Amino acid sequence: MVPMRDGVRLAFAIHRPRADGAFASGRFPTIMCHTAYDKATNRYVEIADFFVPRGYVVMLVDMRDRYRSEGSGTYFHSATPHTGCDGYDIVEWIAEQPWSNGRVGTVSSSYAGQVQVRTAIERPPHLTAIWPDVVTTSNYANCAREGGAMQGQLFRATPWKRGQMSLRHVPTLEQTLVDYSTRDKYDAWWARVECDYTAHFDRHADIPMTVSSGWFDPWAGPDADYSAAMAAQNTYPQRLVLGPWSHVGMRGEATSCHEVDFGQESVWGVERYFEEQLDYFSRWLPDDATGHPAGEAPIRLFVMGRGSGRKTAEGKLDHGGQWREEWEWLLARAVPTTLYLHGDGSLSGSGPGAAAEPRRYMFDPARPVPTIGRAYCANGELPDDGPGMEQAWAWFLHPVLRLHDLLTPGPADQREAPEFYGLEPPYPRLSERADVLAFETNSLAEAVEVTGVSLVHLWISSSALDTDFTAKLIDVHPPNDDYPDGFGMLLVDSVIRCRYREGFEREVLLEPGMPVPVTISLWATSNLFYVGHRIRVDISSSNWPRLDVNPNTGEPMGRHTHQVVAEQTVCVDAERPSRIVLPVIPRSTRCFRRCELATGRPAFIDFVARSARKSGIEIKDWCQ
Repeated sequence: MVPMRDGVRLAFAIHRPRADGAFASGRFPTIMCHTAYDKATNRYVEIADFFVPRGYVVMLVDMRDRYRSEGSGTYFHSATPHTGCDGYDIVEWIAEQPWSNGRVGTVSSSYAGQVQVRTAIERPPHLTAIWPDVVTTSNYANCAREGGAMQGQLFRATPWKRGQMSLRHVPTLEQTLVDYSTRDKYDAWWARVECDYTAHFDRHADIPMTVSSGWFDPWAGPDADYSAAMAAQNTYPQRLVLGPWSHVGMRGEATSCHEVDFGQESVWGVERYFEEQLDYFSRWLPDDATGHPAGEAPIRLFVMGRGSGRKTAEGKLDHGGQWREEWEWLLARAVPTTLYLHGDGSLSGSGPGAAAEPRRYMFDPARPVPTIGRAYCANGELPDDGPGMEQAWAWFLHPVLRLHDLLTPGPADQREAPEFYGLEPPYPRLSERADVLAFETNSLAEAVEVTGVSLVHLWISSSALDTDFTAKLIDVHPPNDDYPDGFGMLLVDSVIRCRYREGFEREVLLEPGMPVPVTISLWATSNLFYVGHRIRVDISSSNWPRLDVNPNTGEPMGRHTHQVVAEQTVCVDAERPSRIVLPVIPRSTRCFRRCELATGRPAFIDFVARSARKSGIEIKDWCQ
């Protein structure tokens, strides 16, 4: 037990290299993990099992108020105030020990990844390098909230009321949920460092960092933005890895994520994950560390697509994909490409007509559009003890290991089915619902790569004072014998709560029937829409239970008293064009990246590309 600056003691597990039956002499670099999820579980102990035989001390620490550490009654989920100061004190305590060489690196995922970011904002002098994996960076922008809506809600019986939830037995967590759901606009509470790291990035330590995430993790976009922000402000190298994974999915051995297979090349698994981390920390933590290799690209992206579209032996859609190295995020060569939403349901680069009629639908909060795949951490329930679970064995299982999935994250065909949560027959494709507007291109004659952040600009009106509009970007595979109706693979989605259309610092209710512009920012992705596929955009007003359902009343957030049905209108005329802007990667530059990887000469390839463009030479896809 080691005291922090305020006297509260945290439980440390110190794993040191051994020699001849005793602790090895000398000073060693340290890998530290500071977690809220029990340092004694295998997912943390295996860090020590891997790194200690390779010459590292591994320090595992229970967060205050958690497990074996002492408490101060201040555990407020990810809004806990002491985390940064405790992280600082842990790092500096390690550096003072006789077995330490004074260099500390940090690891782990999700909450334990957030702790790394929070610690780096405090700038402990001996924090040397970090690897945060799948981390949120702002409770308002991308954790508790998204586009103004509440994330991850599983209950229609809202609003939540203090004292009526099971969380009443943990008052700090009950208070956190109430704050998340009722503190409406972005204000000083949300801007606190424990709630919004992005507002305090200027304080972040200038140290080497690797950030890893997955396209189907809820924080792929924020993680990419975090890496880019540090690359812009810091002198030390910043690396980014983005694969076709869900939350912590890079540790899995499967080639698939939910309903879609991405091929053997996509797999990392625990062994490779640790090997990659060892290679990275070996550049910075040992006394003879040599730093970042010259000429190594800082970014690795998995570009999804180019698969056969058939069903694999495991029953998954073969979508495929391949890794590619990059030198910046966002990609400077991406071309913003506008596709317009048309009244006949088409999606094209041609602008709409002057007198095009708008599209309309009725949004009933009592019958929301169901969540079918995409990005969330986990939505599970702890089952009651009963058949199939012996009480004696139940004691040995961590509660997380007993959870049953209610929602499975990852890409899925956009159709209702019995296996998805809360659905009843009949099970239509979502595009067939009366409250979903689907806009689709013709079959593609050439492949189109979209890598980056897409923006959906809508002109809307509503009969309600406040309502939501949602958008999805979908890769539509053509029909075949395995999928006679095709396969609508969801890539990214998001939402805008209309009261926040002019910014999250203020609320502006709608004037019923008055058209206004709104923008929905979709999370980052990288996908090759292959020849014969279609690009589709779905517009609606709900995505439950991934997002809470807007009651359409305009009442204060989390305190509504009733629900009303809203008549929604999406304008598609020339004066009020609704559209999506895609970051399209030109074929010629995709080609140069392939040549770069093949030749191992990125500087030469970039020189050739720049020279050709300056000379006005049309770059052909000569690498195919």
